[in-house]
Amino acid sequence: MRTPRRPPFRYAAAASALGLAALLGGLDARAQSFGLQLHIGINGEVERDDIQSESALVELLGEGEEDLEDQFGVSGYIVSFLGPHLALGGRVAYLTADGEDSNDDYDTIDLGPWLRLQILTGPIRPFLDVGVGVSHLWASNDTNEWDATGFGWHLMLGGGVNFSVSQSVSLHPALYYGYQSFPGAEGEWHALATNVDFEVDGTLDRLLFTVGIEVE
Repeated sequence: MRTPRRPPFRYAAAASALGLAALLGGLDARAQSFGLQLHIGINGEVERDDIQSESALVELLGEGEEDLEDQFGVSGYIVSFLGPHLALGGRVAYLTADGEDSNDDYDTIDLGPWLRLQILTGPIRPFLDVGVGVSHLWASNDTNEWDATGFGWHLMLGGGVNFSVSQSVSLHPALYYGYQSFPGAEGEWHALATNVDFEVDGTLDRLLFTVGIEVE
């Protein structure tokens, strides 16, 4: 077994948050929109591989992939329009899911820039969104008595349609694809009356149906 390595993302998370704050602070406040979204997963998969530990017992945890279930999440964003069709800002999101067969619990937080392309203007406004940034993972299984945590990165892209319900409020359905990667997440397994430290590479990808509200 190789000696576990430490994920570099933990050292970049604080810098990323400060950079996002600086970005939002420099945007034009005269054309801002605030949004809240509820996400419901309609498909998803988790994969874990390259488990590393100084103990051979960690082999019993196993590697592989499985489908996700009970996927839910919430997110909030703020964007400033740089013109009639392009907006730039930031987004924070919380997502949760369970492994379909293992009942493993996965909770993640995303933080990063948020780019919107508004295809049309008016009371009905189709849009495309792209988001990237840092992520944090908490994973556990109370039955098998293991847990893991780590930093990584994410990509979120999709689109929907904003329908104005008043001069400043609109509602939108949307569909997003999300991908999260967590290389070198650190974990501990309480196995056979001993604690086993390990590291694992994990990815989560999912398709999310979304409903949201936006205030200008």
